[in-house]
Amino acid sequence: NWVDRPATGVDQLVGQVGPQVMAYLNTSPFPEINPRARQARVPVMMYHDILPEKQVFFDRTPEEFEQHLALIQQKGLTPISMDQLVTHLRTGLPLPPKPILLTFDDGYAGHYDYVYPLLKKYNYPAVFSIYTAKVGKKMGRSSLNWEQLREMAKDPLVTIASHTVTHKVMTTLTPAEVQQELVESKRILEAELGIPIRYFTYPEGKYNAA
Repeated sequence: NWVDRPATGVDQLVGQVGPQVMAYLNTSPFPEINPRARQARVPVMMYHDILPEKQVFFDRTPEEFEQHLALIQQKGLTPISMDQLVTHLRTGLPLPPKPILLTFDDGYAGHYDYVYPLLKKYNYPAVFSIYTAKVGKKMGRSSLNWEQLREMAKDPLVTIASHTVTHKVMTTLTPAEVQQELVESKRILEAELGIPIRYFTYPEGKYNAA
């Protein structure tokens, strides 16, 4: 009978996959966080430009950035993707040991020239937040172009997030301007890259209830 028969490969698979299926079927409604994820502590490392000669305090050289990746590896941290983090928050499914999220804002050329090769070297995922008016143009400093972004967007290690059209601080805009920045940036990125854009990064991290 069922109780006495030896376990099969199917039984073992159900035992492994069943809890995950149940977690997905019982996701917390957005934007609620699943109670099992309430204890999550995931450091977010926010980078901007990576270039050979630093110009402002938050710049990093390629050598410094690789030292950071080597330290992450040495300390046993596990870089995760945004999808992994959101799945954890919605379902409570556990994250890998010592999770950490790597993010890069504004779409600098150094993200393609230095960051992307190093991510592939270490096999680490990361989020790149792009404001579309900058792509392919020299706005202040260097910029990624669409060809580079398309190459990066095809890589499973890379998540592209919207960062508005013009990088204006959202709390200073009218509702119509906020709508434009949100909707148009997503539309342009999806049209140019051929992928769904599911995440958004606030310029300067500033937001309000609206």
